[in-house]
Parts: sequence; structure tokens; C-alpha cells
Amino acid sequence: MKTSVTTKIKDIKFGAKEDVITLTIDGNITDEQVSILRNIKNTGVAFVSFSSSQADLDDYKPTHTHQGVRGTIDKDGSVSVDSGQMTIEEAATVAEEEDENEEREDDQKEDVEKEADDQEEQHEDEDLDGEKEDTEQQEQQELDEENGPPMPEGDDNQSF
Repeated sequence: MKTSVTTKIKDIKFGAKEDVITLTIDGNITDEQVSILRNIKNTGVAFVSFSSSQADLDDYKPTHTHQGVRGTIDKDGSVSVDSGQMTIEEAATVAEEEDENEEREDDQKEDVEKEADDQEEQHEDEDLDGEKEDTEQQEQQELDEENGPPMPEGDDNQSF
């Protein structure tokens, strides 16, 4: 059984035998949370973790660290970068190349999507043309049934 609730510490009493912390639950809790809390109370033992409602700088750990650019600042204010490091101009060039590559990839994706849409439209047009031919054939059959088979062409003097 595990749940998380927001509370305020109402009172703390430190004694020789036991320490008592009185908590007040903030906000609404669900029926499931009430049930879990009652079960925890009945067992008599619970593992509680506390955290402050305000974040401290210690709570934020950098995801990655980097060394930065190594170099020296000359007396005239210019910077001499240690060898083997990328210059700002090189970094800008790399960034521009990455942007261009992303644009090319996006254009290619758009072209593929457009081609797929065009093919879908073409298939829909073919389906409509096929339906039109089927409808024309069906109409001709209905006319034949009503009027009889068509007269043979070229022989107008045929007797019945």
C-alpha cells in the first residue's frame, strides 16, 4: 500500500520515549487514499518521507557538467583559447549546418507526405471512375430489360 498526500505539520513533540508529529492533510483526498491511510494506521507501522514545499538549490542537480572553454584573458581584454577546442565561429557553422540538415529532412518528409496524399487522391479518382462505369453499365442493362436488346446495326430492312 502506497499513496502520496500533501500535508502540513501541525505539531512536533520530541520526547524521551517517542517523537510525535501531528499532520494536517491539505486538499481533497480520494476514497482510495482514505482506505490506504486507514490500513496503514491499523498496521501501526508506516514509512514516511518528507520534502519541503519549496525547492532548494540542493534539490536541483545538473544533468550534465561541462568544462566550458579553456583559455586565458590577455591584458588587452582579448581571449586566447587553448588549442584543440572549437572556436565560436566553428560552433556557429556547425549549428547552421545542423539547422540546414533539419530543414532538408523536414522538406523530405513533406514531399513524402504530399506524394502519399496525391496517390491517395488518384486511387479515389480511379474508384470514382470505376463506379461511374459500373453505373453506366447498370443503366444500359436496365434499358435493355425495358426495351429489349438493341437492334443490329447496318441491316435496316430486317423483318420480324
